[in-house]
Amino acid sequence: MFLTKWYFDCVDDAGNICIAYWAQLSWKTLAVSYCAVMLNRGGATESRDHFFAVAPPSLDGDALTWSAAPLHVAVTMRRRAPAYEESLIDGVAWRCEMPSADAEIVCGDTIVRGSGYAERLQLDVAPWKLPIDELRWGRFAGSRFAVTWIDWRGAHPLTRIVINGERGEGVKLITSDRRVIRDALLGDTVSLPGLPKRITGARETKWCARATAMHGDDILERGWAVYELVKFA
Repeated sequence: MFLTKWYFDCVDDAGNICIAYWAQLSWKTLAVSYCAVMLNRGGATESRDHFFAVAPPSLDGDALTWSAAPLHVAVTMRRRAPAYEESLIDGVAWRCEMPSADAEIVCGDTIVRGSGYAERLQLDVAPWKLPIDELRWGRFAGSRFAVTWIDWRGAHPLTRIVINGERGEGVKLITSDRRVIRDALLGDTVSLPGLPKRITGARETKWCARATAMHGDDILERGWAVYELVKFA
């Protein structure tokens, strides 16, 4: 297996957001564990990362926990919407573990408590060989309603919309007060020697915005959306 990556986030009522990652990469003779945390509050983003071994997340029924002492971060989540799993293409397994969760992420002296999200991606192919030129991903994790979407553009276009743990469509998100959480090259964060330029030169832009989930003229729920665009080199 080349890569296992977990992603977690939590947004509180005020729009403060904490995002955390845990990943393990095996490539050639190299085996690397990596974790990172990103905290956005008051319009500013702080981030830290760590390249030494940290235990993976733990699942117990609907409960998820994870901590990384070197980063002073701890994640606690309880699932509100059913999990969803799919093999997107050969060698790429995506599990939306917590489409919506009651969540708390402790980041140093800051606690972000609110609606959370968690997913796991497993790759048996090298990430730089994926047939994707652009990746659009996002999530809306309300207390009663959850939407997650993936949109690949390139040689293997693919679109998935998951609503409350099931594939669906017909839901529209109206966003406002959008702010940039991160806009940088992946190589600025993951600086492993020898990684192909397709990865190190990829630009990731991530946003957080107020969002209203609509079905036709009906308001399903209001909350926060987190979404991103990755353009590969």
